[in-house]
Amino acid sequence: MIRRVIEALSLLTLASVTLFSVSVALAAPPRAAATLDTAGRYTVTLNPDQAWLSAEISVAGGETVELGPTASAAVLELEGTTSATGPLWLVVRAAVEDQTGVTWTFSLDPQLIPDPPPRFVERLAPRRKGKDGRWRE
Repeated sequence: MIRRVIEALSLLTLASVTLFSVSVALAAPPRAAATLDTAGRYTVTLNPDQAWLSAEISVAGGETVELGPTASAAVLELEGTTSATGPLWLVVRAAVEDQTGVTWTFSLDPQLIPDPPPRFVERLAPRRKGKDGRWRE
């Protein structure tokens, strides 16, 4: 009888560890967005779905940047430069609350920022009245 209880507890422990490991391994990458201008300057924004004890990111094969601990509702922003003109490849490594490490590698299509800015931006600039009484931009 005691042997069956021990076997049942062992199986239950093994199943919970296995399910937990699978859930961590199948964890979705953080939500991300990026912008990229013609000079190669990018801005990447990350929204993690869970708290991280520690995290680091590498964008487009560049140097690794330490992000530190984060809350689950935090918004992380990273700026840098790259020579890449297409999708940005991100490698995010994070230690989650139970000391388990997770690595995500995914591509991100950045929102391209044109140079020069579109003409409608110039029309939205505030206008001032000049000395001659005419409106000037």
